[in-house]
Amino acid sequence: MRARLLLPALLVALCAGSASAQSPRAQSPGASFKECPHCPEMVSVAPGTLGRATIDYRFAYSKDKISLRDWKQCVLANQCQPLGATATAGPEPATPSWLDIQQYLTWLSLETGHDYRLLSETEWEYVTKTAALRIDALEWTSDCWHPDRVAAPLDGSSWDAEGDCRYHVARGRRAGETSTGTRYRFLFNATDPALGFRVARTL
Repeated sequence: MRARLLLPALLVALCAGSASAQSPRAQSPGASFKECPHCPEMVSVAPGTLGRATIDYRFAYSKDKISLRDWKQCVLANQCQPLGATATAGPEPATPSWLDIQQYLTWLSLETGHDYRLLSETEWEYVTKTAALRIDALEWTSDCWHPDRVAAPLDGSSWDAEGDCRYHVARGRRAGETSTGTRYRFLFNATDPALGFRVARTL
């Protein structure tokens, strides 16, 4: 599994020389941009702090959760497995497993020449507190599962060291819940009808 997860970074490195220049709009915090016609719309985020954590880099996240329509583009490129009837794929959120998401991230990284990934749990919290991010379900993060966040990295990065990487963290809320503070864990190959995802990349 480790070798498979290293594949996105390796492939992006190989194609980086042919990548197009970063969109000027990506430079402005809060600005939205798309790096290709079938790429998700991204929103840029300024550096900042969240509790004891300091995010000293700019990054962008997808304005909406990745939809079945978005996923379909990866399926048509023979890089992702279908999640349903491809012909009728619409705006509904895609709900793949954490493992299947790695296929989409690899494809999107190759399409754009940039290293796309999931939001870390710290980045997810930062975005929900600093941007107009509507939370109406659960969302995958990149982090491996830890029972608490006492020793979480203070730089915004994904917390994988010494975690149980059979499980990954999901954040958000289920129907009927009012708080987004609950942390959920799901097996890396599990799916849930309420569990979608956003993509991110460092700018």
